[in-house]
Amino acid sequence: MKLAISATRTGALVFLMCLSYSAECMGQEPGTIARSAQTQAQLLQIVNEQFSAITRGDMAAYGSSMADDLLYIPDWGTVYTKRQILARTLRTFNEGVGKIFQDVRDVHVVDNGNSAILTCEVVERLIYGDQEFRDRLRRTVHFVRQNNRWLAVMIQFTTVPESHQMSVETDSPTLDAYVGRYAWTSGLVNTFSREGGKLMSQWRATGSKSEQLPLNDSTFFARDDLGFVIFRKDKAGRVTHYIYRRPDGQEFRANRIQ
Repeated sequence: MKLAISATRTGALVFLMCLSYSAECMGQEPGTIARSAQTQAQLLQIVNEQFSAITRGDMAAYGSSMADDLLYIPDWGTVYTKRQILARTLRTFNEGVGKIFQDVRDVHVVDNGNSAILTCEVVERLIYGDQEFRDRLRRTVHFVRQNNRWLAVMIQFTTVPESHQMSVETDSPTLDAYVGRYAWTSGLVNTFSREGGKLMSQWRATGSKSEQLPLNDSTFFARDDLGFVIFRKDKAGRVTHYIYRRPDGQEFRANRIQ
């Protein structure tokens, strides 16, 4: 469930949303808009060149668009210096792990003249011989202009949740047993409904619905979430609550109220 997002990721997302909102809402002059479009093209070219350099194992090219005091913060929260991330990237390349970046999309740029932020989604393919993993990443790069060049001073990425679990078939009576309202707090309720052969989850009356896919008869997941919803029954066979289990093992009990 999207509700279970770490505080770190939420803070970063709010920061980016505020920047985007400010850029949109300040009455920009035509010249500023043109400059922003030009900046976006320049920064996107740099990011794509960085991706290409990683794939080739060319650390000189990869580091050429980084400031010497760059900070690199990956999904697991460790802070790396420029020297450390170049060494780490080269080591991975020398170990035979291939990296290919593709499908760059959802690009946003905030242009403040001599500093700018670019954020985009990209698919990273990690190739180990004849096998591979694919992850969709949100990559955010903070640039500053030095000597008429853009240099990255901070790079941060987070993994966009994307579940690749295989779902199973289940019948309508099984789904009907889970239809109801489940409370997280007195004011936050998760509603489950059945639409045809699908179990749907909805937060708040005006929220969008997301399909919950069955992993088995009592455990469900969503494609955009790595956690699981596990329904529990009492001795009489009535569903009383569900357990939301995050991928790190933490659990929350949501009691059925209707």
